[in-house]
Amino acid sequence: MQTSNALEKQQLDSLESEILKSDSLDADHLELKRKPQSDSSPTAAGRSQSLVLTEPNVSQIGGSLQFFRLLNWALLAICGLAISVLIGVSAADFTSGNNITGSIGYMLQLLPFAVFSAVSLKLLKQPNPSTPDLLNKHLTIFLAASISIYGLLHYLSNNSFITSSPFNIIGNILYYIVCTNYFSYSQTVRAYFGDNAYR
Repeated sequence: MQTSNALEKQQLDSLESEILKSDSLDADHLELKRKPQSDSSPTAAGRSQSLVLTEPNVSQIGGSLQFFRLLNWALLAICGLAISVLIGVSAADFTSGNNITGSIGYMLQLLPFAVFSAVSLKLLKQPNPSTPDLLNKHLTIFLAASISIYGLLHYLSNNSFITSSPFNIIGNILYYIVCTNYFSYSQTVRAYFGDNAYR
């Protein structure tokens, strides 16, 4: 009896090893569990074991992906608060007859961050392989919008149409580079969205 149990355990361990090495199954996406096999025979009860493959709980975001989500919540809150304050300042300046172009310029520069953060938080709720690709496309739109707004405000500032100079755009470019590389190569992204997340 003990020899039979040892043989079955050895066969089960060998099967686990083969599954983990297989190209068709990824250890990041499958959880290996030992479960007693139901059998009406009293001699077989508790003796035989079967290998059960279960899907992971993809509703839980962890690691660096959780940090990215919290970062977007923070950016959305900060940009939303700043834009609200600037709208109030612009309204007060307009009522007083003061120039409001500076406040409008600041709001335009905050919009790409606010919009991308809101879009990212929505897309992160969709754990499917196409999400990282969509996020990278929205990051490209974010960068294009940031550069366009910067160029417009720089031109208006140099020609004295507005009273304020645009923010430095280096931060936007670095944000784009870091995020696109993260969604292209991160193991956390691969584990959450699936192997097909890589393009």
